[in-house]
Amino acid sequence: MIVFLQGTVHGLGVAYVDLNVKGVGYRIFVPESVALALTPGNEVFLYTHRHIREDADELFGFVEESDRDWFEILISVSGIGPKGALQIVSGTTRDAFVSAILSEDLHALCNLPGVGKKTGQRLILELKDKVRSLGVVAQIAGREVNSGRPAGSPSLQMDVVEALQALGYNEKQAVQAASEVLGLDPPPGTVEEALRRSLQLLAR
Repeated sequence: MIVFLQGTVHGLGVAYVDLNVKGVGYRIFVPESVALALTPGNEVFLYTHRHIREDADELFGFVEESDRDWFEILISVSGIGPKGALQIVSGTTRDAFVSAILSEDLHALCNLPGVGKKTGQRLILELKDKVRSLGVVAQIAGREVNSGRPAGSPSLQMDVVEALQALGYNEKQAVQAASEVLGLDPPPGTVEEALRRSLQLLAR
């Protein structure tokens, strides 16, 4: 298993880099943003995923380890191969993707390259639990509410507001949505549920 490579950029394509690692050349498929940021002759470190099948042996590379984790979660979904997963990683941000999954925003997912209605539905169905491992926002969303703490407590609202702001909403939007959702009867029982309902409210 090859988990990372460090070497000199020998050549570039739209979505790949040819890396010279001590005289050995590796072609590594990368998100378009990574390819655009690289320059021939410069040194780069990439976290890699090796994908082997009967007719191919390919490497996929990422600047951040969390993006590789995201890619590996995507290829766990039935019907999504590594090239399709790379298109998704290239077409959105990790936090925007987590937001779309948690809010079950099929429209946002279908706007991603290569994602149709059926694929979007599979992403929601198969990844709602798995996205907890993707970055700070997912970690906030996955925290359980203390059973002895009132559901409308300031600390719970702070968690939800923090997660919404990390997803790109401003403070006013985040506070308003969190307050409305936490005022429901019965209120959400977990931060994850409160965040999901807040995202659905903001998506209207």
